[in-house]
Amino acid sequence: MSKILTKKSSELLLNRSPYWMAPELMMVSMKKATNPNIAMAVDIWSLGCTVIEMLTGKPPWSEFSGHQAMFKALHRSPDIPKTLSPEGHDFLEQCFRRNPVERPSAAELLTHAFVEKKTLDP
Repeated sequence: MSKILTKKSSELLLNRSPYWMAPELMMVSMKKATNPNIAMAVDIWSLGCTVIEMLTGKPPWSEFSGHQAMFKALHRSPDIPKTLSPEGHDFLEQCFRRNPVERPSAAELLTHAFVEKKTLDP
């Protein structure tokens, strides 16, 4: 997803993956413009959506149509599962920061307590 979008690829993206799509990517796609500065932040948002899907078995807003899911993402962040640990909750909050510039990098997330947390062997 982090490549610069062409008009054709952005239209394809809107039709295939709205459940994982960052709001700023939707805005770029709707304006038919490209912005290479959002590339990494878009992937971090999608990572957060993937974590939610791994935890719940379905992507955020999966109960809605693709267009409805896009509208939701444009206006709010996905709900974070209440059963998630405090570290996991913080990890996802960072992935879903509304301002893409404020999202951590993948390298920063690799040092997050949620990723580094070790489980005890039985």
